[in-house]
Amino acid sequence: GHLLLCSLLDDVTHFPFLHYSYELKVAQDEPIDLFDLFISGSLTNDSPSIASLLADAGLVPESIVRILGSKYGDLADPCEQVIKSIIDSGVDIDKLSYVQGDARSTGVPFGLGVDRRTLLSGADIVIQPGDTNTPQWHLCFEPRALSAVESLLLARYWNFKQIYWHHTNRALGAMVSHVIRCLNNAGHLKLDKYVEHTHDKTEIEAISYLDGLYRENFGASSILRGLESRRTGLFKRLLSVRAPWLPDGVPKTTEDDRRRSIFERLKGMPEAQRTQVVDRFADGLKTIFPILTATPLVLIDVPGRPLDSDMGHVFVSDIRIGGESFNRVDSPFIRILAEQFLSLSRTVRFFVPPAIRDQIGKHVIRSSKAELEKLL
Repeated sequence: GHLLLCSLLDDVTHFPFLHYSYELKVAQDEPIDLFDLFISGSLTNDSPSIASLLADAGLVPESIVRILGSKYGDLADPCEQVIKSIIDSGVDIDKLSYVQGDARSTGVPFGLGVDRRTLLSGADIVIQPGDTNTPQWHLCFEPRALSAVESLLLARYWNFKQIYWHHTNRALGAMVSHVIRCLNNAGHLKLDKYVEHTHDKTEIEAISYLDGLYRENFGASSILRGLESRRTGLFKRLLSVRAPWLPDGVPKTTEDDRRRSIFERLKGMPEAQRTQVVDRFADGLKTIFPILTATPLVLIDVPGRPLDSDMGHVFVSDIRIGGESFNRVDSPFIRILAEQFLSLSRTVRFFVPPAIRDQIGKHVIRSSKAELEKLL
């Protein structure tokens, strides 16, 4: 997927024009059906389209769309249930692919340790009771593959922690989101035009396009200017507030309760109200850091969705000939990883321009965390 388009889908609450139903809407324009855009090709005039290629291969495009666009529990056909679990579950082919591919692309080696051979050879299909006692079929792994299952889950966790949700990466996402919001709020961003100009471009070219659109309409460079050739312009972290995920919903300490309140209130705010909060927070920084003579630009990163509100079913069990499960393995390691995934996505971050961070001093910021949280 495209960097900017994925950032929209990831942080849906940041954008009033985005509806998380596989449709995109800009201002009052007609919605854009993503499946129509990328599969049937009617908007992009693809010839042949992905849908026609699927049909030529003996696949039913409508079934593919249904599998991609539906929740597992909403699928009634056993074949579609199995396919859905293979491409979208706690351990699936997509995760196996990207943790290994990203390890090669980024040099962060966690995904290279996944025991791919054992994982695939231990895969099976299990029948499980659904919510309505209707049998449902799902991907499962034999107990001998437990270590391979756990290695994939652990590699994915560390990839999220050290790559996808690393504060540097989230800072870049916040910068892109800021420019997109500025353009959209001023009526200068049309998503169909954006897709038209960038669908065959690299991520760097897409960022350059947004910067050019900003300069064209506001007469000045955006904060994305020059990022294609240098990192010195990347915003720096001012404050992180992490609200731990609580399985029973009951905070263990007053600190847990306070940080949970901060996170949930910020996440639930409409964009306009959140912008007011950030502006007031930025203005109040001068009381904590007297060295500041003007209100700095502060960017906020609030995850738009839980990383894994439901990590997805991970079944490790022996399977009878009829598909029934027996000797099911309940791994405490997998349960702990699920909790850690949920906590990762419950972090609010505030970023400032690098010159502001350098002016204040990294050590001063670190020692002022309690005051910053109180101000927030």
